[in-house]
Amino acid sequence: MDKKRYTTIHIVIASLFLWGIGCYNVPRDAIEQQEEFIRNHPVWKDQASEILQKYPDTGLLGLSYHTLLDTRSKSHEYKIAQIPHLTHNETAIIYCATHFVWEIITGKYNGKYDRIEYLIVEHPKNNK
Repeated sequence: MDKKRYTTIHIVIASLFLWGIGCYNVPRDAIEQQEEFIRNHPVWKDQASEILQKYPDTGLLGLSYHTLLDTRSKSHEYKIAQIPHLTHNETAIIYCATHFVWEIITGKYNGKYDRIEYLIVEHPKNNK
């Protein structure tokens, strides 16, 4: 009889414990603290409005998928706020959501068509 009572007490305590925990929700002030950190960060404060841009419906950060075609007409998707506007021989390193690797994007001027085209190569330090 003692063994049954001991088990019943543990079941009741465990049930109360699990009932009290529930699902964890991030407190609103924690998100606001992160936003304030980004606004005051010495490197990010000039870009804070762009970094913290939110979609009006969801409140999610303003990152979306942008597609680039490289000089070989190969499609690349990047989840960033906006595609960087590169001039001739400028580079950017961005993670490609299509190929799941970091890529080096280089802007190259095409005089024949009077436009910047993108040369995209895989970054040599990708873990393979």
